[in-house]
Amino acid sequence: MLSWLAKTDGVAGAFIKANRHPSGGNCFVLTTPGGKKLAGGNGPQGAEHALKLGFEQWQKLSEAERKNLPPGQEIQPPEAKRCAPPPGGLIVATYVRNLKRDADGKLARITRDDIKDRKRYPDWSMVYTEPARFNLWLTETEWKSLLPAGADRGKVIEVPEPIRRRIFCYHLADGTYGLPGHWQPAHIRSGTMSLTVEETSPLLRLRLRGAALLATDADLAKAHHGYDVKLDGLLEYDPAKKRFTRFDIAAIGDCWGGDWEGGRFKRPGRAPLGVAFQLVPGNSAVDRVPPLVHMDRKQVYDAYFR
Repeated sequence: MLSWLAKTDGVAGAFIKANRHPSGGNCFVLTTPGGKKLAGGNGPQGAEHALKLGFEQWQKLSEAERKNLPPGQEIQPPEAKRCAPPPGGLIVATYVRNLKRDADGKLARITRDDIKDRKRYPDWSMVYTEPARFNLWLTETEWKSLLPAGADRGKVIEVPEPIRRRIFCYHLADGTYGLPGHWQPAHIRSGTMSLTVEETSPLLRLRLRGAALLATDADLAKAHHGYDVKLDGLLEYDPAKKRFTRFDIAAIGDCWGGDWEGGRFKRPGRAPLGVAFQLVPGNSAVDRVPPLVHMDRKQVYDAYFR
C-alpha cells in the first residue's frame, strides 16, 4: 500500500518513504507538515503509543516547524492529481452491504448470531456484517449529461453508456471484504439504466430505474461469481444553484460466489447484496478517497473514466 501512496506525496515519494514505520504497512505515523517524523507504532496499541509520544514531541517544536513545508518541496506530482476528485465533478458515496432474508422472506441485516453458523458463513468475522464505504466519481461533463434537454414531465432518457458502465463495473461489485475487484465490461451480460422526468419546477426531479446481470461466464451455471440486481433511485437538480442536490440510488439483488478468485467470504448459493448511493459534499477526507486503490496509475485512471 505504501508503495503507491508514496507517489502522491513529495518528490519521488520522499515524504512517505522518510516516515514509513520499520514494520512496513498497517502502521500509524505522526509527522509534521514538513515531513519530520515524530513517532510511529503498529499493532493493537500502535496508534495510542504514536499519538502519546508524537504529541509530546510536537510540544517541543517551534511554531515554524509546526506549520511550514521545506522550501521548494513539490507536493503535487502527476500521480496525486489522479487521486483527487475531478474539478467541478460529483462525488457519490456508495455503501455495500451483505443482507439476508428473514423468516418472512424480507430483507434484513446479518447479525453477530447469524455468523455463528459456519456452514452458511464459513470464514466470516463481524466486519463483513457492516457496510463497506467507497466513492463514485463523475466529471462535470458527465453529470451534466444526465440533464435532459427539454425536460418535459414524463420524458425518459437513457443514462449515457460511460456512466452506466462505470456504475455496473466498479460500483456494483461486492466490496464488503475491503478491497474489491471489479467487473470487466465483458461480464455485463445485460444492463439498462434510464431516467424519467417526474417534476421540472422548482427542482428537476428524475426517477432512475435499471437492472443488470453481471457474471464471470455467459453460462450462469459455470459463473463462479455473479450479481443479478435491480436499481431504483431519485435524483434532484437545482437550476438556481446549478448543481445536483440529491443522488439517491438503491441497488438490491442476489449475489453468488466470493471474491474474484471465487474463494473468500462467499455464502452457499445465492444471497442478497445491497448497494446504496448517496451524494456527499466532498469536504471530508473519506469523501475524497479515490474509487480504486491504484487510481494513481494512468492505466487504471483512464479505464475508470473511459
